[in-house]
Amino acid sequence: MLLLNTAMSLGAAAAVQQRAHFGFPLLVHLAPPRLRRLLEAFSSLVVLGLGGVLAAGGVTLLLDGWNVRMAGTVLPQGLMFLPLTVGGMLMAFFGGAELFLPRRAAAESR
Repeated sequence: MLLLNTAMSLGAAAAVQQRAHFGFPLLVHLAPPRLRRLLEAFSSLVVLGLGGVLAAGGVTLLLDGWNVRMAGTVLPQGLMFLPLTVGGMLMAFFGGAELFLPRRAAAESR
């Protein structure tokens, strides 16, 4: 389960970084340039917010279950939420970076 959580969280963060997640590309592509920039900024804000919520919730669950042992192991149960925390932080970072960095990928795809 820990490996599955890690793959899922890091995969979602990588998809956000590649701009292949949390978006409506057809709607954005058909929008006029000014509206396109607003939609892209809104999408980045949504990713930033969701990543922050995932990271904060993951930290809460990680700390809450740290003193409880997983069944059959000596590992803390809270360790299961470390990938969620890291993935959420990466998603928030990539979403925030999209707001401030130039959109090279978007310019290359047009």
